[in-house]
Amino acid sequence: MARYWWDPVRYYLDTEFIDKGRTIDLISIGVVAEDGREFYAISLDFDPDEASDWVRENVLAQLESRESGLWRSTAEIREGLATFVSDHSPEFWTWGGGTYDWFAVIQLFRGGDHLPEGWRYFANDLMQWCGQMGLDADDPRIPKQGGGVHNALADARHNKVRYEFLSRYQHWWVIEQAYALTKPEGVKGREPQ
Repeated sequence: MARYWWDPVRYYLDTEFIDKGRTIDLISIGVVAEDGREFYAISLDFDPDEASDWVRENVLAQLESRESGLWRSTAEIREGLATFVSDHSPEFWTWGGGTYDWFAVIQLFRGGDHLPEGWRYFANDLMQWCGQMGLDADDPRIPKQGGGVHNALADARHNKVRYEFLSRYQHWWVIEQAYALTKPEGVKGREPQ
């Protein structure tokens, strides 16, 4: 199927990192393309001694072993990600990490001016999209992640699930907003299926 500039390929992204205040040290990155392809890498270049107790307990404790073949240098991750996202105008989606996750990617490429051609300077945020439609991030209708929370690839996979839900929900929400402008007083709409 041919794609056009107005129909970018979507990529669902998550990173795990050490926040050092002025910089972010990438621990791992997971990206899932809308066609199901996946990219996952763990950085060889972060210092685990600089991780907070929370990061040690929730992120480092569940990283795959160094023998897994997933551990790579920053340069290898950068090259691998650029190759994986081969589309001219990709659209990236994160969950509540439009700032941190995307900043980690920008740092990976040594600044926004060095992003691959066609990559935007921002990522879309699924959590913000929820807010725009009046959903709280913990709304029970939003699919919950079964396991692997704080594993970048598992989180990226779940971002795809959230996107698919929000796309369906938005269709219903737009219809509800239009109906609300025309419905008689006191008549309620229906929830999406």
